[in-house]
Amino acid sequence: MANTLPAEFLGTHLDIIERDGQRWLTAEQVGLALGYQGRASDKVRTLYRRHKEEFLDSDKGDINLMSPGGEQSSIIFSASGCILLSFFANTSRAAQFRAWAKETLAAQLNPAPIAPAPRKGWFVMTRALERQVLEMFCAGWKIAQIAKTLKISSSIVSQTVHGKYQFSPGAGTSLCTPELIEAVARQHLVRERERLMEAHARLAGRLRSTANNAALAHTLDRVGIALQGTPAAVALIKEDDLAELLAPEVPNIFRSRRDAQ
Repeated sequence: MANTLPAEFLGTHLDIIERDGQRWLTAEQVGLALGYQGRASDKVRTLYRRHKEEFLDSDKGDINLMSPGGEQSSIIFSASGCILLSFFANTSRAAQFRAWAKETLAAQLNPAPIAPAPRKGWFVMTRALERQVLEMFCAGWKIAQIAKTLKISSSIVSQTVHGKYQFSPGAGTSLCTPELIEAVARQHLVRERERLMEAHARLAGRLRSTANNAALAHTLDRVGIALQGTPAAVALIKEDDLAELLAPEVPNIFRSRRDAQ
């Protein structure tokens, strides 16, 4: 008999199935969490069949569960399977369910690493391992945590999440869906925004501690607040934009410099 763990999502009671070191939900429960009304299991099965080519064996499974009519075969989805379904579902709760699945189903997993074939000391990165790395990255795992869990180097993980790892010709095509690629890009923006905010806080704190730099610290605070709303602002900000942020405390040295040229 499978072990179950009670949980709740937006008022919907769920029974998380613990099997093979992972957490799963039945099609019925995924459907209820996504907000499907009536025959929720059938709607999730239809959703799965439409996008079946996007799912790996690790995303979906089958299990025998007891029902009022006796033992019955049920389709179940792992954390990665639930996240995939949430991308395909066009419901108002899909995004919230995706975040919940990352935190409750994926973030607490202790995934068994996909062991690459040993080859005289050479590490062989597979497409399946690439997808696992990216899914863990999207679930909030840090690069060092991914490397330690999967027993690969932080350098390889970093190259993978930045799309720069050079696969061998025999590795085959990528197993990553467009939705996963988009999720990785969003995760990079979130992390870059957090990095910029932390760097700004450290700089402002150092300058604020020196009385002679109080005005500069105050101005940097104003710039930092503006940057917090735009994750990629540092790469996109123009001199005229910065001048407007600084005015009226600081003279428009940028425009003056440009005019002088």
